[in-house]
Amino acid sequence: MNLKLNDINPLDRHEPMFMGIGFCGKSHTHDPGSIGCFLRTETGNESFGIHPGKYMLTCEHVFTHSNPNEEVYQPHPNVKESLCGIYTKGFNQSGQRSTDCGIVHLVFDRRYENSVLKGHNEPTKVNISSIGTPKVGDIVYKYGCSTEFTTGVIDSITASTDGFTNLIEVHGVGNPDGKPWMFGGDSGSVLILKDTNQIIGLNFRIQKGYLSNIGYALPIQSQLDAFNCNFTLI
Repeated sequence: MNLKLNDINPLDRHEPMFMGIGFCGKSHTHDPGSIGCFLRTETGNESFGIHPGKYMLTCEHVFTHSNPNEEVYQPHPNVKESLCGIYTKGFNQSGQRSTDCGIVHLVFDRRYENSVLKGHNEPTKVNISSIGTPKVGDIVYKYGCSTEFTTGVIDSITASTDGFTNLIEVHGVGNPDGKPWMFGGDSGSVLILKDTNQIIGLNFRIQKGYLSNIGYALPIQSQLDAFNCNFTLI
């Protein structure tokens, strides 16, 4: 399905919801983040308040001002029928086992799909179904609710910044009109291998300031493992 780029606004309400569009908690509506991907757990983890079911992944800092069990909206509570889930649990820790990941329980009748818009001019909606392994030199892309679709190259898979370690470092290349790799609001989007369309990371930070052509992602499997409930892509 080909979609005109100008027809898609990631901060509009979308049905079905898809990867990279904006959402926010009820108590922090002025600064949305991006939906990363949609997950399923058959076991849950009661010690973390995670029940078996379906969830959305993003960064914990997107919901820094939210409490567990707070309502989450896509895109915004002022938009009719925008309620999409309940914020459940997050981790944000620097060091050897760095995390910045949060999950939202899909408990309402909003439809969703693990698909992403890929392409600058006339993007194609691509289904995402697996996790890959990054290496230096890989061409990657992401779709977030701020800068939308951008492409880049992996410079390192062992980068560090502000105490966070073992990060994937990406610099933007091939983006039109000087568009940066990431901008505020893209946090929570996922990093995807261009050739195989596999998820490899969770985008969470940019270098030196709000606008940068260098960004950092946490390895995706380490973020899923933090919840200890056998998350898989839906």
